[in-house]
Amino acid sequence: VVTAEDKASGPISAIGRAVNSSLNGLISKSKALAGGIARTTEFLGNLNQARLLVASAVGAGADFIQGLADTGDELGAFADKTGLSVEAIQAWRYAAEQSDVSTEQFNASIEKFAVGIAAAKNGTGPLAAGLKKLSPELLATLKNTTNTEEALRLYIAAMEELPDPAQRALAAGIAFGKGNKDMALLATQGSEALARLRAEKIRHGVVTAEEAKKAGELDGQLKALRSQYDGI
Repeated sequence: VVTAEDKASGPISAIGRAVNSSLNGLISKSKALAGGIARTTEFLGNLNQARLLVASAVGAGADFIQGLADTGDELGAFADKTGLSVEAIQAWRYAAEQSDVSTEQFNASIEKFAVGIAAAKNGTGPLAAGLKKLSPELLATLKNTTNTEEALRLYIAAMEELPDPAQRALAAGIAFGKGNKDMALLATQGSEALARLRAEKIRHGVVTAEEAKKAGELDGQLKALRSQYDGI
């Protein structure tokens, strides 16, 4: 399955640099095309046909750019919610998918983990309570982490050291929620393999934080563009 993120990762750098001029060009072309079509509606038959022609000319580009905008919005919002960087989100999602953990489950797990880590630093919450029994040493280490990704790497490495799959599932449930025990599969994959997968994703291309911000700002421009031919 090809996600919007996958589609955006490769071309977004070029799109990010050219998008403003592209949008302005599309708007100008749509106006010019609308004028030309309006003058030839007798040939086309009626104005509805004219609107369809304008929509077909602009729609493909607008839909693609809308996909970029949606990707930027989603990545930025998830970064704000979890404390993971935009780049790290994409790299970890890829590593999770390669480990048979769906993006949906990864997202839900990381949201819970981020909340748990924040509370655990104050010695509260279910993550802290669970680790006080399972591994007080790990809890102490997590309290000294500086960001979510660092804590995530340490936690998965700790799960990796547990020899019993049942213990890994228990540890995954403590950190990521009882419904997200498949996150133990990341520990089965192993820290080194996960690091290689993340590096592979970065090497193939990801949306940067700056590009995500720019993509997220496209919504207003897109609405203006669509209003040009919707009003024809």
